[in-house]
Amino acid sequence: MTHWMSDQVLRGRRRQGGRSTRLLLGAVAAAFAANACLSDVNVPDCIEDRSCVQGGEAGEAGEAGSNASSGSGPRAGSPTTAGEAAVVGGQGGGGNAGGTDDQLEVGGEGGMPASTCKDCEIRPLDLPAPCAGGPYSARLSVQGGTGPYGWRLTPAVEGWEINVDPKNPDDALLTSPAAASADTTLTVEVTDATGARKSQKYTVHAREACWFAYTSLGSQGPQLHLLDPLVIPAAPATLEHETGVYDFQFSPDGAYLAYRFGVDVDHPHGQHLALVELATLKERLVPFGEEVVTGFAWSPDGSVLAASFEVGGVTKLGAARMPAPGSGDSPTSLSPIVAYVESDLYWIGNDFVAYHAEKEADENNPGEFTDNPEKLRTAFVAELGATGFSDQVITEGASGPGVVLRPTDEGLFMISNNPFTRFTKVVGGVSDTAAWHLFISLIAPSGKYTAQLDSDNLLQVLSAETGIFSAPVASAKAGETCPTPLAWAKGAERIACVADVPNQGGATSHGEVRFFDLAGDTLEMSTLGGFCAEDVTALPAASCGQMLKGYAYGTQQATGQARAFSPSGRWFAFTRSEQSDKYLYWADLNAKPPALTGARFYQDGGDPTRLLFSPNERFVLFQQGTLLHVQELASGDTHGLNTHQALGEKCSEDFPMAPDGYCGDTERAATLRWSPDSTLVAYRASGALTVADISHFPADLSFPLPAPDCGDACAAQFAFQPQLHH
Repeated sequence: MTHWMSDQVLRGRRRQGGRSTRLLLGAVAAAFAANACLSDVNVPDCIEDRSCVQGGEAGEAGEAGSNASSGSGPRAGSPTTAGEAAVVGGQGGGGNAGGTDDQLEVGGEGGMPASTCKDCEIRPLDLPAPCAGGPYSARLSVQGGTGPYGWRLTPAVEGWEINVDPKNPDDALLTSPAAASADTTLTVEVTDATGARKSQKYTVHAREACWFAYTSLGSQGPQLHLLDPLVIPAAPATLEHETGVYDFQFSPDGAYLAYRFGVDVDHPHGQHLALVELATLKERLVPFGEEVVTGFAWSPDGSVLAASFEVGGVTKLGAARMPAPGSGDSPTSLSPIVAYVESDLYWIGNDFVAYHAEKEADENNPGEFTDNPEKLRTAFVAELGATGFSDQVITEGASGPGVVLRPTDEGLFMISNNPFTRFTKVVGGVSDTAAWHLFISLIAPSGKYTAQLDSDNLLQVLSAETGIFSAPVASAKAGETCPTPLAWAKGAERIACVADVPNQGGATSHGEVRFFDLAGDTLEMSTLGGFCAEDVTALPAASCGQMLKGYAYGTQQATGQARAFSPSGRWFAFTRSEQSDKYLYWADLNAKPPALTGARFYQDGGDPTRLLFSPNERFVLFQQGTLLHVQELASGDTHGLNTHQALGEKCSEDFPMAPDGYCGDTERAATLRWSPDSTLVAYRASGALTVADISHFPADLSFPLPAPDCGDACAAQFAFQPQLHH
């Protein structure tokens, strides 16, 4: 069984049997509820043909008097036909998610008022969002009343129709040939055979970036799927080379999709590149005169697609410049150069491409490169000009075989498995010297700084460009220790740490989460309020009011635990595991001083392995073993999404050895995906991909997509189209 308990100081929630009840938790009281263990629920057989779309956990009824929504909704476990799918809406939906008007009375036959169908329920309560400008179809059904039923929109809305489904007269099809880009409010009314009527109001907000792409194993090998995940039934776009696809990349501006195809025994990653203009689905090859494409990458602005490829045993670096979307023009091929590319391609801004190889400079032949018996790897950089790349330039120094290239807007870090990390500034060509960083703990997402600790566990922030050969940009004050760095925010120069602080008398200690903000040449420290001043090493563990009124979190409890900043750095979340007890904590750092905002307790279900904030910072995804939860930050409400989420890999505390799997770097290693507008979540589970529409949180609509794992045959990617840049 999976149990959870929440206390966001004033409010919690209990769900039993598909119903939601608000609780007011006292200072010591704790609420428990037993749900069927999600891991015991079988994946529906209909997942292979998408013949079902499941509604989420019961949502909460709208607050009395707060809106026109009713708390009524479908009974748990009673699916309704929806297209070729059964749609089970979440309970309630709250707010403007949808609702009924039991007071509606309209004229009946002979001028007599029509009665309200008290036992009728129109389903689903929430509709998936349409794609702006695209065709839309949703199936509605009714439970209760006496068939046959009549349907209408009241009032009529231009461009929208609702008609009885000829295949199933008890259902209706709500359609639009081209959904408007703005919000559309629709009131659906159903009349049963006795003249009793029921209505339900929907507000749908059209999506602009609608495509979802993924690779999986098909009957003919690895395959690329491109579709709108909310369309029922699924209607993948027909691509000219969709079979034998290893990987793909959306352009950052959302205009194009590039994919590598031609997988065979001799070319396990494919041979050629195809390009799809997403607005028109017009497809073309991107020709480089290649025998095989070995890598490709979009420039950050989406204007150029770079590719490494082989011709006659020689590796080259080339690129194609994209035309304006909708122009109908073909990409412009740029002149390639010979390049030593033995890795992925990494853009540094929009003007440079970096890569690495087992080559080093030949001391006897300037400008020449040679293999090296130690198999050390060196980074190379090539500058993009109007007609193509300039000759590649080798960067200073070499590293061991286990290296990770981390690009920034102004240069690149070469992180190796030895104590040294190098940063090379790349502006107008490669700099003559590289900055060395020793025993690095964190790298700023901005790429401007690194962090390390001195012998007193005081935080030192170094300039990326000067490294250890210059004084720190800023240092923590005496006593403001940071023995365990946790994470560095993306949208702010803010670092999280945890420290063990002596209790009174000095015999025991408690843990405190600390934040350091870089302001000029100073580090300003603040402590996260709500820490439990009990011994964090004591057994049994400190209670802290069941560790929901406060957090017990020291260096020992933080080790190996997921933690993350939200994109702007405003929110911070972290997890704790103690035997079968699991905790999620989150804090709004805009509070002065910062204080614990909410906490949630989970029992069983595995260790926490992943945290991922939504782009709009309203939610955080929390993966706990094979379970997946959506936590709303402001309200403290939570919602379980799936039954068999794939296990996430445990994070690493060794930044140099695993920078992309580091516990505080959850974004780069995420196995979960948010849509750009924060309304959709995608995740893999039991041979399928599921896209969940949570725009009416805590209700959700889940759309399963068959996606058998293809092992090494493809990259097993899945991604939403980025937001369009106009």
